[in-house]
Amino acid sequence: MSRYKTTTEYISRMLLLASAVLLIAVSALRFTVVDMQNTHEGIMNFYFLFFGVLLAMQQSGMRYVKRNFRFLNYHWGKALFCVFVAQASLSNNQNQILQYVCAALFFVLTILYTVLAACNR
Repeated sequence: MSRYKTTTEYISRMLLLASAVLLIAVSALRFTVVDMQNTHEGIMNFYFLFFGVLLAMQQSGMRYVKRNFRFLNYHWGKALFCVFVAQASLSNNQNQILQYVCAALFFVLTILYTVLAACNR
């Protein structure tokens, strides 16, 4: 018997896992490329790294993360988290194309999770 109930759940998990890898890549890019960092950019570097690791741990099924970050267990919570990360990606002064790609991906994920939440009622 499969671990996933539906194909949409499998696709949802894979998209969020790919997004976690992208967030970690954006964080690594911000740590290495950004020349002049002010306090805001430094804090955002750590947030992107934390969010990427958090998503990866949640998608791998760690009980601690599933229990303490319950909003990531539901489609509405994932949609709100994705819109938050997308807006945070756009709040920079750097013109890094990877951050714009990240923001676009998380806006698309927001739409997908909103549709999934509406359909699962």
